[in-house]
Amino acid sequence: MNNVISRKLTTLRARVADRVLDFKPYLRTLEIGETRLRFLYATAQAVDWYDPLDPHLHAEFEWLQGHLAGRSETILDAGAYHGLYAMVLARAAASGSRVVAVDPVASNVAIMEANFALNGLAIEIVEAAVTDRDAPVAFTKESCGRIVADGMPSVEGRRLPSLLPDATVAKVDIEGAEFDVLPTQLDEMPHVHTWIVEIHPGFGFDPAVVLELFRGRGFALHVLDRESAAVVPWPDDAVWRERTSLIALRSRS
Repeated sequence: MNNVISRKLTTLRARVADRVLDFKPYLRTLEIGETRLRFLYATAQAVDWYDPLDPHLHAEFEWLQGHLAGRSETILDAGAYHGLYAMVLARAAASGSRVVAVDPVASNVAIMEANFALNGLAIEIVEAAVTDRDAPVAFTKESCGRIVADGMPSVEGRRLPSLLPDATVAKVDIEGAEFDVLPTQLDEMPHVHTWIVEIHPGFGFDPAVVLELFRGRGFALHVLDRESAAVVPWPDDAVWRERTSLIALRSRS
């Protein structure tokens, strides 16, 4: 392990607050389709989510690998956590594609820095929450926290168009804030041909609102079916009930 990565890991161990004092970070190689990635499991939560990778995650990642198929893209990952999704997208697109990973949690940013260095990926990182205004917002303390009205420390808030207005691929996993962000910002991201949005039922919002935003603009809708571990077309008359990924595709012809 080179000195740069060693220093990043040392810094990371000092910064990560996982609340599991005896947890020891470790590295593992992930095989996703034909891609191999070194991944730092820096928290117990990451182990729970990613070790091993569930079949539905393999299905989503491999579908995107086939969809991007080595084309040059400008990619925005909003809610990047530890950077796995951003790395999969970066490797699926052409070498030299621009990738920007956004997350408001300092420990997540430190882990991303280590993961990107481990894989030699020049992915840009922005430490911010994606929200409806370019201004500080209150944010809960968890590593996968969410924006709240008040009573919590503030983090920088950024709108999607101010982060990467010429994005062609946008992945959005922002813990319910999609219901505030997308209605006002979708039309300000005209170059995005592929949206990957994790929809979070249970925040008092109707997922149909997000579906209709895309359907009304001519996007073809797909869903990650976690039970069958496949990306499939979304029926017009279906009701969205679970937390999973919507993939909305605009024709590139």
